[in-house]
Amino acid sequence: MDVEQIMHSLQEHARDRLPHYMGVDYTDAVLACMDGSLLSGMVQTGLTDAQRLELNLNVLEKVLGRIRWRED
Repeated sequence: MDVEQIMHSLQEHARDRLPHYMGVDYTDAVLACMDGSLLSGMVQTGLTDAQRLELNLNVLEKVLGRIRWRED
């Protein structure tokens, strides 16, 4: 399998299996990390301050914002 096939397989497994075990919000956060949408086309190295800010805001919104912290 090439890299794209492996990524597709991992995303498919995440969509199919994670909601049952971890819930929809967690699944959405994982998929946002995997699909590259946090960077919206940016290259990870050499980011400008504006790109770093966009990345941080996307992580807050699409990852941390989807996961609700619960205290037992």
